[in-house]
Amino acid sequence: RASDMPESVHLCDYPDVIEEDLDEKLEQQMARTRTAVGLGRFLRSQANARTRHPLRTAILVSMQEDVREDLRALQDIVADELNVKEVDIRDDEEAVVTLSAKANFRVLGPRLGRNMKVAAEKIADLSFEEIQSLREGQALTLELDGAEPLDLTVDDILIQREEKEDMAVANEGDITVALDLHRDENLVREGLAREIVHVIQNIRKEKGLDVSDRIAVTYSVPDEVAPAFDQFRDYIMGETLCTRLVCADEVDGDAVDIEGHTVMFEIEVEG
Repeated sequence: RASDMPESVHLCDYPDVIEEDLDEKLEQQMARTRTAVGLGRFLRSQANARTRHPLRTAILVSMQEDVREDLRALQDIVADELNVKEVDIRDDEEAVVTLSAKANFRVLGPRLGRNMKVAAEKIADLSFEEIQSLREGQALTLELDGAEPLDLTVDDILIQREEKEDMAVANEGDITVALDLHRDENLVREGLAREIVHVIQNIRKEKGLDVSDRIAVTYSVPDEVAPAFDQFRDYIMGETLCTRLVCADEVDGDAVDIEGHTVMFEIEVEG
């Protein structure tokens, strides 16, 4: 420790702002990235999906090109913070929701009179692309049998959004975030491996081990969890500074619940 170093960064005053060093573009990118991450964390919380459990995809949607550019610039941060394998940035919600439309009878009724029924049927048949174009402010002309064509705007319809299966969706301002909650076998095993690392690290801490101590781990595990140890053996050993990871039929050690399964651990310091 150098003699001119402060006692603690927590006891130091905040530095003065140097206005010319401010990067407004980066601040905007970070603000939008924080919004996306906050929405993703909210969705994980609502779905009881722990952040340690990896997911396949986060889909970020914005109709604004500048918003998509900002999210694309920092998408690696989003992937890391939300623990997803892939970030997919889109300009429409077709991948995450289904859109359907109903006629706004309050608006169209006085205009159409007896032609309201046929117009309502046509509106109910609108495609995702047609509904999306109305949302973007474009007009759409519907041909009505036996009546004048109807020039339709977004005010003439009621839009209904339904999340697609295994998708959790949230929106704030110009940003919509969707998480694919489906976890295949590999993702489930990786999530278990991360839980195993978390548990071993907690046991290390409870035993008062130094962060640099190498350990030997003996474990007893049910069949449902064993593949996670096998597939992610190197990851578990590397994260926990484990030099020997051995499976045994019986272990006299700590019993831990990992996602409803009881795993026994015996940990010893090596050397």
